[in-house]
Amino acid sequence: MKHILTLLLLYFATEWTHLLADPIRFECTIAIDDFSQTLPIPLEKSHFIKGRWIKPKKLKSKKVSMDHDIRQSKDAFLLEKANDDSLLELCYQQAVSHITIDTLYFVKLESVKAFRANDSRCHGHDVIIKTKSEVKLYHADKTKRLRSLLDKYNFAVVLDGLIYRSKLLGKKGMRELWTTLKREGVARPKSIASIHVMGFGGVGGSYNLEELEESKKKGVSFLHSYHYDKRLTVYMDGTDPSKIIENDPHHGNIYTQETVNRFIPDEKIQKLLKIDQSIAENRYLSGDTEDFLQSVENMIDAPWPLLIHCKGGRHKTGMFAIVFEYLAYKASMKAEYSEEVSIPAYKNRFANWWSRGHGSLWYALFGGPFHENHLLRPAETNYAYHNLSIFRRKNIDFVRGLISGELLFNQELVDHWHRIEKKFKDKIAKFPRTYKII
Repeated sequence: MKHILTLLLLYFATEWTHLLADPIRFECTIAIDDFSQTLPIPLEKSHFIKGRWIKPKKLKSKKVSMDHDIRQSKDAFLLEKANDDSLLELCYQQAVSHITIDTLYFVKLESVKAFRANDSRCHGHDVIIKTKSEVKLYHADKTKRLRSLLDKYNFAVVLDGLIYRSKLLGKKGMRELWTTLKREGVARPKSIASIHVMGFGGVGGSYNLEELEESKKKGVSFLHSYHYDKRLTVYMDGTDPSKIIENDPHHGNIYTQETVNRFIPDEKIQKLLKIDQSIAENRYLSGDTEDFLQSVENMIDAPWPLLIHCKGGRHKTGMFAIVFEYLAYKASMKAEYSEEVSIPAYKNRFANWWSRGHGSLWYALFGGPFHENHLLRPAETNYAYHNLSIFRRKNIDFVRGLISGELLFNQELVDHWHRIEKKFKDKIAKFPRTYKII
């Protein structure tokens, strides 16, 4: 028995004693695109990370995957079980706190080093991390600040200094938005894309007319659904552009006289928008998949920074935002980065009852589960953030089908999508992203 205790004490002394006497600090090297930076993790944050020094060669029988260079090193730091994710989270948090950028970005962890905190001669040893999650999506702090300042307009940054999203603004909202962005040192839009037939003096008020007038004063290009120039026209169905007839049998061309009179009752406004010219040209705009793709292309061709909005800044705006995030960061729509998001289903039922009269009040409140869980990809979680009250799963399924190619039913749509990808790549190249270290 004494021999067994002696052996245990010797083992503890050789493998663990140094951890009690000598605290460990960590450094992580992260990469964003082609930018790389090594960042220290504060000792007070990393002191609870447990592990032990070990000779990598001893791990050959433990089925731990490592790079060849680590196997050849004299010492390495092996994390205890369940400490992998904790250390990775610290690395990602450190990256977010040190890098200033106003939008979504992916942080890739290149390496983590362990140091004996009290040994000035220690040059760092490899940390063996068994967790495979090397890439993670984060929102920068400044984006969250802008969201909080402009929350009443459902505002958010889609791409840093290039694309924003919001709900309808009107004259007052535009002025407040411009003032806030200027005060925060953020680039103001050079184009606005308003994706809604409402807001021209008929159904839905006059917010589009107010924004059109304010845009002229500010020298901002204003894209909208009734623009006489096809290159400045943006419109699409707010549920599923690939299944318009199925969603709404009465949904059709918005350039019929009946539809125009409903949304633009004032003849002076019709004349201002050159509606007669559009009708004479037999323009057809129903909001189908082709119209969606053309709207994306027109937004890319417009001067940037670009602000996208519809009425509530939820469905139409949300679908465009997912597409632009995907074009900028392909990983934002990878299934392996999905996370489960809880959606308050009762809010959706209540909203449908309140706005459309679907079902009874009892059904709206108690006719189904209070919450529904959806497995969403990174770009889709932003859609959910802006759509918790009226969540439309069909919006997400449409964008997924578009990106996968399943909803590109003919060669014309395929060619159009490829043209969009090329145009976006060329456009984004004109705005090099820079990352500053605080």
